[in-house]
Amino acid sequence: MRKRLVCLPFVIATLACAAEVPVHAGATVNADSTPVYAETSSSSSVLKHLSQGDALTIDYSVVTGEGEWCSLGAPERGYVLCTALKRDAPPRQNAASAPMPSVLTPSASRPSKPGTDTHKPPAPFEPAMFTPEQSALMSAAKVGSAAAIELALSKGAIANGRDKDGKTALLWAAYMGRNDAIEELLSAGADVNAADNLGWTPVEAAVWTRHPAALELLLEQSPDVNARDSEGRTPLMHAAQYGDLVMMRDLLAKGADPNARNRFEQTPLMFAVALPDPDAAELLISAGADVNARDAAGHSVLTNAVLTSAERPANVQLLLRARVDINSKDNDNRTALSWAIKNGHTALTQLLKKAGAAE
Repeated sequence: MRKRLVCLPFVIATLACAAEVPVHAGATVNADSTPVYAETSSSSSVLKHLSQGDALTIDYSVVTGEGEWCSLGAPERGYVLCTALKRDAPPRQNAASAPMPSVLTPSASRPSKPGTDTHKPPAPFEPAMFTPEQSALMSAAKVGSAAAIELALSKGAIANGRDKDGKTALLWAAYMGRNDAIEELLSAGADVNAADNLGWTPVEAAVWTRHPAALELLLEQSPDVNARDSEGRTPLMHAAQYGDLVMMRDLLAKGADPNARNRFEQTPLMFAVALPDPDAAELLISAGADVNARDAAGHSVLTNAVLTSAERPANVQLLLRARVDINSKDNDNRTALSWAIKNGHTALTQLLKKAGAAE
């Protein structure tokens, strides 16, 4: 039986490694109405709910502060807490032919709709020649020592050299929020757009780890603020998920697309409407976000607002004022009102009915 240990950066504030899960392992849902999330966080958008007894395929799992998350294979696509699943005994595989998790391969792509471009994750870089000088540069970037960075470069380290995961020193400095290191590396010619094997850029790393000052330094270099990682996520999506108005404004001012889509066809607004406060959603709408966008499951922005675990009436009211299509149906022929009723959201049910939603 073959197992892979998949390390995914930027999952939590300290690097987290996926648990050892057999590639493409089977599982069965052991709890009713189990939510499938778009990200490895219970605050992310809910793509759908699974029923007890549903058979699934797990591509890999990731450990975060909330617990172990299982990444589901087709057709579900998304993340579910592994505690809601009963894993099957995996079949034996030929170690020479066992596939990598789809999210890590160049062939993986988000579901696309007719007339939309298909996101292609970046091809992994070859592991770098890691000299002592290059190792010293990476360490200096992580701890934020500009003097050590200058010394490592003078000894032959390459500013844009990469580690085994494709990360540059600048990406590490951005991830750690080391502003002095960022300035030193940029002055030495570090590429602000250099992405790692999963498509993460320094800008995305700074946003994910909530370092606004680091983001400002990077934005001064006019980076590609709409670069997408292997999941099709942009920095603005992460900022919207956090509701970080400072970073959202900075990114939008530099041309971040409020209607960008990840591989689940989700937009930044779909993340913002899951927050308790409507300010992030309001900012995106004022920037031109499509209030009637639908994700790969057919869920509208309004439905995404209703599918949150807690009721978010302020966000629903905001969307109603923006003249959202209140009766838009998803791929299961459900409207936002039907989801509100199903999930027992009494306040949202009354609000939608008062606004004219059809039962």
